[in-house]
Amino acid sequence: MNKQIPILLLGLLFACFSLPGVLYAKFEPSAITIDGVQTDAVQAVPEGNLDAVVEATTEDTTGYTINKYVYVWNNSITPLNNTQLGVESSSVNYIEGNDTIISVDAETTFASSNGLAWYLHVKTVYFSPDEGGMALSDDTVTPAYTFDNVAPTATIALDTDASGQTESTSASNSLIIEVSGETAEIFKVYVHTSDQFTATSKKAYDFSDPAQTTLEYTVDGPGTYTLYAWFEDEVGNVSQDPATLPDVKVLAGKSIDPAGDMNLEVGGTITFEVSGADEDETFNWEIVDANTGAASEAADFDGANSDVATVTVKGTEGGTVKVKATPTGGGDAYESGIITIIKKSQAFCLDIDGDGQIYPNTDGFLVVRYLLGTFPGDYLTNGAIGPDATRETADEITEYLDSVVADLSIDIDGDGQIYPNTDGFLVVRYLLGTFPGDYLINGVIGPEATRSTASEISAYLDAAKCGL
Repeated sequence: MNKQIPILLLGLLFACFSLPGVLYAKFEPSAITIDGVQTDAVQAVPEGNLDAVVEATTEDTTGYTINKYVYVWNNSITPLNNTQLGVESSSVNYIEGNDTIISVDAETTFASSNGLAWYLHVKTVYFSPDEGGMALSDDTVTPAYTFDNVAPTATIALDTDASGQTESTSASNSLIIEVSGETAEIFKVYVHTSDQFTATSKKAYDFSDPAQTTLEYTVDGPGTYTLYAWFEDEVGNVSQDPATLPDVKVLAGKSIDPAGDMNLEVGGTITFEVSGADEDETFNWEIVDANTGAASEAADFDGANSDVATVTVKGTEGGTVKVKATPTGGGDAYESGIITIIKKSQAFCLDIDGDGQIYPNTDGFLVVRYLLGTFPGDYLTNGAIGPDATRETADEITEYLDSVVADLSIDIDGDGQIYPNTDGFLVVRYLLGTFPGDYLINGVIGPEATRSTASEISAYLDAAKCGL
């Protein structure tokens, strides 16, 4: 006789006999309904209580007593075991009877829910003498409810790229304000000169475009202002404490001209005046370090700078400065944008073939081919010489480029070395004109470069265009 018990017989044995003390899970709630919230969207935490209606099991409960339900809201999608959620659990919550409402204070339960998903876990507690006492159903878990009650954070500043504006002054009462921080989460910005927030009294700005970084806010007129800004997210959370921009001076419609940031080569000059000044109004002028505000020697005045309407500023050495103009009779100073003083380039002209024009597919290619060193003889010049070139042969091009390599004039990033994948690429990108801002320099600046910003590289190469 086969000594193995057939699988079917084992099944019959377990079907016919209950082991003492083993309680079988049953009587799970048939449904859990939560009105007023969604399962498919981030939403604000509801005000007041959030109610969940628990519908009792539809199983036959004859011979059993449904005592209560145990429940908990948490961030786990995984069903909880009887240690995590049971009659002895430290965080257990009870409700009595069938068809019962689970009611929680939403603000307390879902505190600090910055986009967190929450799940309601519910188990039925029942009693059966046949099973030896109290038992729990399996965990019934609701879909996720995602709540957000954390407002975005950001800061505000005057946009120094805007005409007539510095970090703290504006020549116009229409202020261009730059918003920095969690801008992708901001859907609305409120701005005012009062620190008391009421949505109806503040100027509201739609900020739902993730690419938006500035807004225009208008004050009454000349004077000194403190600006306050509150930030609201998609679900309506508004920052409690405003971002602050203190001591913004609106200067009666006057500003230093030319405005904005600019470059000035050593030995070069720029003439400044105060746009909007009265006909006979004069100013005392000074040159200060752009970072510290202290007097700077990177530039000097070419002529008088006291009690005059205009001044001429001359670059003397590398650095960054600003020009300030204070009315001779006293009052607030007007300030220029940042002036970057660029050391004068050496005798180097980007017109490599000498045809009076500068092109990426002639002069740019000649530089890169030369620096690569893999284009011998006429391979250096093939297809890369302009029809009006005065340097046409490979020998003439090589002789010219040898000279600018010897004096490091073609060391574009100023690191003391000349490479095709740094200096050569910088020349070609610059001449192509399709690499704006930092795209000009990305990945092609040497680690020891002394010219490491796009503005410094552009200024150096601007000077190498030889007026062409």
